[in-house]
Amino acid sequence: MVIRYILLLILSLFSLNAMSQWTRVGLGSNGYPYGGRFDDIFFTQWNNGWICRNDGSIYNSKDGGDSWTLQARMPKYLRCIEFANDSLGFCGSLDKDFYMTTDGGTNWVDISNNLPQNVPGICGLSIPDENTVYGVGIWTAPAYMIKSTDGGNSWIHKDMAPWAHKLIDVHFVNADTGFVIGTANPDSLGAAILYTEDGGDNWVVKHHTNYPMENAWKIQTPDGKNMFVSLEFGPTSPPVRILKSTDYGNTWNDVTVDTGLAYIQMVGFIDSLHGWTGYEHAFYETTDGGTSWTLQPWGDRFNRFFKISDSVAYLSSTAIHRFGPAYVSSLPNHYFDQAEVHDFRVSPNPASDELNINLKLSSAGFANIEVWTRDGRFFQRVHNARLGEEDKKFKVSLSEAPPGILYIVLKTNEGNIVRKVVHQSGK
Repeated sequence: MVIRYILLLILSLFSLNAMSQWTRVGLGSNGYPYGGRFDDIFFTQWNNGWICRNDGSIYNSKDGGDSWTLQARMPKYLRCIEFANDSLGFCGSLDKDFYMTTDGGTNWVDISNNLPQNVPGICGLSIPDENTVYGVGIWTAPAYMIKSTDGGNSWIHKDMAPWAHKLIDVHFVNADTGFVIGTANPDSLGAAILYTEDGGDNWVVKHHTNYPMENAWKIQTPDGKNMFVSLEFGPTSPPVRILKSTDYGNTWNDVTVDTGLAYIQMVGFIDSLHGWTGYEHAFYETTDGGTSWTLQPWGDRFNRFFKISDSVAYLSSTAIHRFGPAYVSSLPNHYFDQAEVHDFRVSPNPASDELNINLKLSSAGFANIEVWTRDGRFFQRVHNARLGEEDKKFKVSLSEAPPGILYIVLKTNEGNIVRKVVHQSGK
């Protein structure tokens, strides 16, 4: 999902921090009244993304955020948007309505009457696979979770009052394992991070901040292991803080951002060291995992950070912002000088509309497979999870890929393996 100005650089070889910047793209602050905000942003591919705004509008981009087309306008404050694939998506409001699309956002249907119990709204969505959808709410209380295991056709409702007074965001690793965050019940226990391994039937408290009425607002992870949560301060909270975990969310620690007073909601890291947090006229950056922070003099009303790849991310606020490294003409040759400890094959080469990927790991472990274009555009993530030692086969549609050189990148604990493929057709 990298745009025309962005090129993939390998972090181990280049300083991403020194060559990257935030740029306002597509829709901006100009022309919008103060108080307007794009509350959420989500991409399914490098070029295909959606944003929702508090005025009820939903926009779609087909060019990685450079331009946006208004798809729909609802009579509600739209809080969250997420897609299972390019067709199936959901959008939650802060006023009961809950929308679903099956045609990529061309048409939206309010499915709130399909829920087994009326809810005041949906603040956060997480879709770990094409069948499983989680939603939580609401920041004004009460706390509840909705869940579908059939792609949104039917739903269950779970009262989360035993664990939380409010729920604001949700992140599921897979269909059964995930986190919800908000405020504890009683709220004198402060912000809460809750964890489940059985699809939400049972919950374990992973963390309470113990500052009354404090909210955990957003949860984000760049890699699954390192996790971050933004904190909306309560009446007795210390100055600006976020929460950080370095062990997959098992334990959490305070990270001080500023000794003054600032109001934050957004948090996001591109990797374990480089990240940002902020909200109202405050935007902080760290390049050392949160040990030190620098206040950046731009932006307003940040809410959602969305990471697309190891070098590209987006921010939603009163404008849409994109982060990425400086443009260069091609990948460096020494990017390919990697020890090939795994059997990684792609065919055919040249390829037309479909690419076959065959992978056999030398040992079980985490595998990330991505497709990039020659000019640095992130095209597609093929796989991003653990694999065993058995042979695995993947098929990649190239119907939307540009013609020319494509790079098929395998990232594992042992390093990177890259294959060059000539794409003979496409857009």
